[in-house]
Amino acid sequence: MNKTEDNTMKNRRNIVSGIFKWGMLFALAFIFSAGLRAQNVSAATYEVNVSTGYLALRTEPAYNSSNEIGALYNGDTVEAGEVHTGNYWYVYSSKYSCYGYVNADYLVAVESDPVVVGTEIVDTGCYSIWFTPEYVGLYEYEIEDAFGCDYGKNLLVYDKASKAADNGGFVFGIYMYESNEYEDLPAYKLLGTMSPTNKPAKECSVVVVYPTDVQYTEETEDTWRTLYDGVEYMLKTFEADSGFNWFEAEDE
Repeated sequence: MNKTEDNTMKNRRNIVSGIFKWGMLFALAFIFSAGLRAQNVSAATYEVNVSTGYLALRTEPAYNSSNEIGALYNGDTVEAGEVHTGNYWYVYSSKYSCYGYVNADYLVAVESDPVVVGTEIVDTGCYSIWFTPEYVGLYEYEIEDAFGCDYGKNLLVYDKASKAADNGGFVFGIYMYESNEYEDLPAYKLLGTMSPTNKPAKECSVVVVYPTDVQYTEETEDTWRTLYDGVEYMLKTFEADSGFNWFEAEDE
């Protein structure tokens, strides 16, 4: 790697480090009542094992020279949780002090004490999502009964600073609908459908709703964007509670 390539990787890491400050997730069994719970989660350690060259640390889960932000060689280690996209795993590299994606075909598990990372789990009584340490203290949430889905719950997530400044602060919401009325919303994504396992009830659609207007002030834009930039990653931690059937929507 020449000096120009090395500088390019450093510049990419500096840019990406502000975006990819998301914690590592590794599933632990839990059943929570509705509300917020603090939880310790762990990430396993893996060692790089390549026959030649290096294993690229990337900003996206895809092979492309433009998304490389680091070069990992044999003996280098990373910490990986459970957020995977195909063969690409989302990992933390202590060598570069940032997060990114690597091809897991070139990782070998090593025996080590688990890396403990603090996170918060919000459970609505129907489903839960995880907020990694980067977001702790920045967000607040509301849980409300879903309209038209008698067993459903809606979760609304806000940037605390923007909401306190009376500018809304809405970052995203997870809503449950018994019908397809959500299709009239201007900005949404269908996550899937769910229903109780212990009683007859119609399936309800679980939909992510995004803001369509400005929800922050000039002073609070940074914290709002920190949360908003992490929404898709947070949604990867979505999990239906015990007692519910869950059917994930197909990617469009």
